[in-house]
Amino acid sequence: MEEVERMFHSLNGVILPGGHVKLNQSGYTTVGKKLLDLATKAHDQTGEVFPIWAECLGLELLALLIGERDVNKGQYDESLFSLTDARNISLRLELPSDYKSTKLLGSAPDYIINFITQQDINYNNHFRGIMPETFNKDEKLRNFFQIVSINKDRKGKPFISTMEARKYPFYLFQWHPAKPQFEWSRVKDIKHTQEAILAGQYWANFFVNQARLSSHQFPSIKEEKAALMYNYNPVYTGNLITMLQCYFWK
Repeated sequence: MEEVERMFHSLNGVILPGGHVKLNQSGYTTVGKKLLDLATKAHDQTGEVFPIWAECLGLELLALLIGERDVNKGQYDESLFSLTDARNISLRLELPSDYKSTKLLGSAPDYIINFITQQDINYNNHFRGIMPETFNKDEKLRNFFQIVSINKDRKGKPFISTMEARKYPFYLFQWHPAKPQFEWSRVKDIKHTQEAILAGQYWANFFVNQARLSSHQFPSIKEEKAALMYNYNPVYTGNLITMLQCYFWK
């Protein structure tokens, strides 16, 4: 955990990506919890901005941690989630009436709002989610997060697709905003229209602008260069899995 804390003070934000690991059996949970604790503590003590962007599995992890559903004792608390039929499907975001009060969409141009709500360009690939009814009954989640969007799966079951922390710069997505720009697979329902690309760029710009508010930096240029992803070569994996590129390191 010393390495995680060192990197926290060197970076300007973190992305918790999607995946298929078991949260109660993975270092993903341990590292994610540590980063959440560090970011929350820094904000409470000094007002430091350290944005956390959590997608799919990342949303599930942060929701479990904030809701204090224990994921570290070998028992994955499923009660927070309901099964959803939302694998490999792009949907339109359904926004609440107060979406303008959110950080994520409060300053979004009207054309972006039109793109994400009028076109099926928001890619989902999950089999469980948090129902609005469950969220509203959970006081810890309700007080910590604000719902930004809701969707319905293929069978019409509603689930929370986007939410953000009320106090902290934490942003949670059950879907994958970057897929239209970077994931090209003929077996996935990922839209690559101009509107989808522009919407994806909006989300990216939002997160980068949040990261610019952070004062964290590496202790030296040498350490910064050593940590850059440019030190590693991506491997084409499109013939093996639907992810086109992967990084491998020890």
